[in-house]
Amino acid sequence: MIRKLLNGDIDRVADIWLKTNLKAHYFISNQYWKSNYELVKEMMPQSEVYVFEADKMIQGFVGLNDEYIEGIFVSDEMQSCGIGKFLLDYIKDKKVSLRLNVYQKNARAISFYQREGFIIQCEDLDEATGEKEYTMLWKRKLKSEFEAEVCIMNIGFWSCIILVIPFLIIGVLFAIFKEKAAKFVSGFNSFSKEEQALYDKAHISRDIRNQCFMWAIIMLAGALLSCFLTPYIAIPTYIIWLVLFFREVHFDNHKAFEKYLLK
Repeated sequence: MIRKLLNGDIDRVADIWLKTNLKAHYFISNQYWKSNYELVKEMMPQSEVYVFEADKMIQGFVGLNDEYIEGIFVSDEMQSCGIGKFLLDYIKDKKVSLRLNVYQKNARAISFYQREGFIIQCEDLDEATGEKEYTMLWKRKLKSEFEAEVCIMNIGFWSCIILVIPFLIIGVLFAIFKEKAAKFVSGFNSFSKEEQALYDKAHISRDIRNQCFMWAIIMLAGALLSCFLTPYIAIPTYIIWLVLFFREVHFDNHKAFEKYLLK
């Protein structure tokens, strides 16, 4: 359960604040945090603080100053249990934008905030500690922006996936009908029956089958990567497919199939 800080929570919250800072910021003198302990306790009742409580025990909290995150802290025994994300999601629902400072050496925190949609805005120096830090920013996406992203993702996905099924069907048909399917191959079907008899039709069918299966795999990979990485993956996917496709194209039909001539 997440709720607002009460006066009776201050000792427990301050204890979490100190222990978390000592552990996460090993590169800063312990004395720095200990010397600020009492000041932090005094400021907490005046701040916007939300605590995460489980089984009547506070296990984490987040401190805010308007849209600035003073910090998200989770008790040592409950680290990596998703409490930090719960707290962050809670305040995201309350704010249009959020910003924070994080020490450059705190790689774990930077990675966490980046996963949660924060981007690095600038680099600065914390004069109190002499440590470099990043200012990170999160903004709630407008409905139109979200819909635009979904649309782009769908274009990337569908532009690839739409070719997977026909390639698979053609590949399966050539696998089933084998040399009989060779007569449907563009260019080869322009030969007379007498000319076709001079070629290894089974070999032609195998190559067409393998090409179609390979193209289907390439397009399927492009579709999946468009979902999980970026929709623009569809562009290099099509480039790879077109290179492979035109590599097999010949304007002279006899030259195109000469490697299949029976010896």
